[in-house]
Amino acid sequence: MRILVLMSDLGDSGAHRVALDRALAWHRTGDEVVVLSLVHPRPGDIPVPAGLRTVFATDVPRQLRAALPAGLARARRWAARADVVVSATEIGLGMLVATAAARAARRPVSVLVQADPTRAAEAYVPRWARGLTRAALTTATQVVCVSTGLAADLAASRRGRDTVTVLNAVRGDELAAAARRAPARAPGAPALIVGCGHLARVKGFDLLLEAVALARGMGAPPMEVVVLGEGDDRTALEEMAVRLLGAGVARFPGHVADPQSIIGTADALVVSSRWEGFGLVLAEALAGGTPCIAFDCPSGPREVLADGAFGALVAPEDVPGLARALVDHLTDPGPLRAAAARARSEAPRLFAPEVAAADHRAALARLVADRR
Repeated sequence: MRILVLMSDLGDSGAHRVALDRALAWHRTGDEVVVLSLVHPRPGDIPVPAGLRTVFATDVPRQLRAALPAGLARARRWAARADVVVSATEIGLGMLVATAAARAARRPVSVLVQADPTRAAEAYVPRWARGLTRAALTTATQVVCVSTGLAADLAASRRGRDTVTVLNAVRGDELAAAARRAPARAPGAPALIVGCGHLARVKGFDLLLEAVALARGMGAPPMEVVVLGEGDDRTALEEMAVRLLGAGVARFPGHVADPQSIIGTADALVVSSRWEGFGLVLAEALAGGTPCIAFDCPSGPREVLADGAFGALVAPEDVPGLARALVDHLTDPGPLRAAAARARSEAPRLFAPEVAAADHRAALARLVADRR
């Protein structure tokens, strides 16, 4: 099968990593895969896995808007050579170009949906493009959702069009090995609470800081907070951390080359998001046996944590509830440690990305067969 994977750019994000991992898996099983990025690589971008053919919208680096006309024309030509076009994300100019190019080339288009499209559009899509985004997603030949919650929300608006669920998965063995290699923390060090994600309102790191401050007032043991990731809210979060917790309690190291070296040694990984698509970092933490606490936000954390069997679920945006969960865990860490350990044996599919890639490919193959 000839597959064109289209991306706006190669910026470092969980969504882009998932798309590239699946593209690489398809390539390794014999498919002819081409990744087309509208923008050339920039410092800090994800390196494209070796073996994947990558092309760009323009022959020289340009800003996204400047590259768009050439990108659409080049995407149409590559789409005409493919059996199916895959958009790596559910929003962005890459998705609009993917759907337009596929339609012009008379090819089916499959959109990988990794976050709630309505919330994602409100957070990241310019107002002028939201209607176009909604229309493209509604009429796409197929959408592949990374959680059942996303699929259920989309199915109604798509009016019977192909809507598939392929749960995300992480490289469990690799992540577990990385966690084992992580250096041990000093005896008597404060409890380490880790958050990870884009420094933006959607990830709720402001709620995490409030909960840590409240937990300290409830008598929790000493804590330090590390939030991995980068984003526009960095300065505001740093200032908030000093105001609520004092200097030196919370750190924001940005993107790190080996996040598992920190997550794997944490006393708890906390997902404080206002909404999610899946919650990939929860699966990554479970792979290394790190206890997890998450808001039961839509959608993903409940599915990853198996209704609370693999970690603690707290009502959405319930700061006092999150504070209480932190106090309970740090006072008696045994239950959540045991819950995280059970995930590896009781949910093996969560740690088998090759299975997810094969299921996604099967959905694409059905789509191609139906169009012939």
